[in-house]
Amino acid sequence: MREADALDFPPGERWAYSNSNYFLLGQIVLQVTGDDLGAFLDREVFGPLGLDAVMEPTAAIPSKATSYARDGDRWVVADSPWEQLGDGGIQTTPTQLVKWATQYWAPTIGGADVNTIRLTDAIDTGDSGRYGFGIIEAPIEGVRTLTHAGGWAGFVTSFVVAPDERLVVTGTCNSTSPHLEIAPPYYEVGISILLDWL
Repeated sequence: MREADALDFPPGERWAYSNSNYFLLGQIVLQVTGDDLGAFLDREVFGPLGLDAVMEPTAAIPSKATSYARDGDRWVVADSPWEQLGDGGIQTTPTQLVKWATQYWAPTIGGADVNTIRLTDAIDTGDSGRYGFGIIEAPIEGVRTLTHAGGWAGFVTSFVVAPDERLVVTGTCNSTSPHLEIAPPYYEVGISILLDWL
């Protein structure tokens, strides 16, 4: 491991997303609790909420979808043996993400004020909203929304919650084909569906 020569910018001056922060959080959990992040989440989050989810990036799960990527005119398996925990690796379904989303309007873990704490010190990210505790808060046409998206090894996921309306739009895909890339237009489609429903 090598130390950085200098900071990218002084702390508090601006914001930049980094997966390393979540990996480091997993290491902190390990040092404090003695459990790796997957075991900690099983005990403190997945179990108490009755979620069918695991943080095991390479776990062999029955009926698990295979991820694919385009290679010219053909599809190839886009699997990854990477086992790093923290910035990803949770395996679940859109249905379970909807179940998790209820924590954004009626939390049962982390205390009654956990959602206020999540966004109290959220950082302004510019035109994409405010970022705090792994979630982006961005009003869309007057509707308060919380979002996060991600992708790894051919899988992509989008998660949009309108907590005041108790509404969730989430989806997963097992391809990173260009028309399925998660980007602001992808959010706009989800938000349009959400607003039409309201």
